[in-house]
Amino acid sequence: MRSLIALPVCLLLLSAGSEAQPPRAAVIDLWADGGTGFGIFLPSDTPPRDANGARISPRYSSDSAERLARLGVFDFLFLNLEQGYQDETVREVASGVARVAPDARPALVVRVPPLDRAVSRLTRGRIETVVASGADGIVFPHVRNAVEAAELVAMVASTSADVWSPSSPDGRFIVMLMVEDPEAVAARALIADTDGFSLLACGIGSLTAALDGDRAVAEASARSVLSVAEASGRPSMMTADDASLEERLESGYRALLFRLSDDTPSLIERGRALVAPPSG
Repeated sequence: MRSLIALPVCLLLLSAGSEAQPPRAAVIDLWADGGTGFGIFLPSDTPPRDANGARISPRYSSDSAERLARLGVFDFLFLNLEQGYQDETVREVASGVARVAPDARPALVVRVPPLDRAVSRLTRGRIETVVASGADGIVFPHVRNAVEAAELVAMVASTSADVWSPSSPDGRFIVMLMVEDPEAVAARALIADTDGFSLLACGIGSLTAALDGDRAVAEASARSVLSVAEASGRPSMMTADDASLEERLESGYRALLFRLSDDTPSLIERGRALVAPPSG
């Protein structure tokens, strides 16, 4: 008799333990299939400057994040908190995106400040906040070498995040490493050899500045980063606009990042048409 009573209880426990997770961000499946994802810098709710020209600190709200997530246009939203990072901003934006059904919303990735090895606990705390918020990924700027890459990857691995990477194709969390300095570009192959991350990207603006404004050299360096990303089985992200869209796609960048304007939806539509397989 006791075994008959215990059976429904066991079945209930098994059912609870095997409850299906919500689908992972659709852009991960897109990249896994060799496709291209299109995203935007999440815009601030405030203008960049006031009437007197003074800079205004960006502000982000859950309502604005939800509105953009509901448009059905973007594959990912890029929350740039490299400067002015706040835990509460991460939670606020993530809560807005989370109001959209998991199978209908874009991925949310959060760029945090660079690693400061003297106070690495700050980076560790930011990682934990991003993971706990429900965001789909984290972006580490100014990764200088393979040692830093391994340290950052290890910090993410110590959390509950299930990172999507070439060695973990069923993962659900995006980790992007950005190289933005000439020394980091020189170390690109060693950085790409690091296990446990998803995308390798080049910050073209920062790299151009580090090269005293030599954009041609910066673009060539970015393509060398793209090459090692492709060789390691990872997508590479790059900023794009109307003038550069076709060149970025022809080069092989599989994550394009735009600044939001009235023209952005049509640009993305054009980009998707360019990468779509021929019909028939």
